Amino acid sequence: MYHLNELKKDIPDNIFQHISKYIINHSRALLYMKEDNLQRKINSFQSRQRRVPRIDRNVVKILSSRILSHDETDCLARGLDYGIVPEKTDDMNIVSNIENFFHRITDISQHHKKLMSEVTNKDTVDGSDVHVLDSKEMTLASSFQTKSIKLLNRLLDEGNISKEFYNLVKPFGSITGRLYRLPKVHKEDVPLRPVVSAIRTFNYGLGKAVSQLLSQFIEKKNMIRDSFTFVQELLALPKSMAQYKMVSFDIASLYTNVPLNETIEIILKRLYDGHAKPSAINQEDMKELLDLATKNSHFLFNGQLYDQIDGVSMGSPLAH
Repeated sequence: MYHLNELKKDIPDNIFQHISKYIINHSRALLYMKEDNLQRKINSFQSRQRRVPRIDRNVVKILSSRILSHDETDCLARGLDYGIVPEKTDDMNIVSNIENFFHRITDISQHHKKLMSEVTNKDTVDGSDVHVLDSKEMTLASSFQTKSIKLLNRLLDEGNISKEFYNLVKPFGSITGRLYRLPKVHKEDVPLRPVVSAIRTFNYGLGKAVSQLLSQFIEKKNMIRDSFTFVQELLALPKSMAQYKMVSFDIASLYTNVPLNETIEIILKRLYDGHAKPSAINQEDMKELLDLATKNSHFLFNGQLYDQIDGVSMGSPLAH
């Protein structure tokens, strides 16, 4: 305003009025634009505030003597991999960090080479992920892997299996399964369910292929996909069915009590007696594939090697 007053002294009044009106109109447009931008920011902030998920503390089951604070419980309730996604990313900063990361990468030092030599003399290092295994454990996994590859190579050369099947089931860099336990929080006294992590074991891919093969022979008339589908089926029943009672039976340790030899004989009979042969695999080779997929399922627990001689372990593709 000070400059306008000075200008008013030096120019005619009609020109000053025209300039003053132009400045006011132009300033009003800028003011409206500023107000509109500010309102959009406020609305966006309020929208983000509304999208904050509600935290359900009931998903955190405390099975130890540790007493968690509210903040610790809230943190665990969000999940172990929870992270806040930034709304904006600084591309130049990301590129700079990546360049700095690669610049700092150096070859392994002589000191580390000496340590690596000492490790490999005592244990066996397997795979690009660097699994340090006992020699006995590595030898066991390698022997089963070699046996599997030998059979698969012969079947592929004879044209009995496709290249796609071969690539699906061929083991490489096999490791021994690991046994761990999951708490059954929905049951009294919280019992533990033993599960074998079979990923990357020598027969994991073969187990997946056999599971897909057998799925086509499973009667699905009386099977329900999950508990949600089961509830929908119940709600769809006529009211006259309310006079009946439903009884549920549970088989304790179902998969681990499956008799393997008898089950394999039943599968072979179903596949080759009255049914078209799966691919060009003869019955003897199919039996060997089933034996490899189900037997010799060794695993590690508390530093000790175990071999499951019967039944199917939880964690195997065949137990799905």
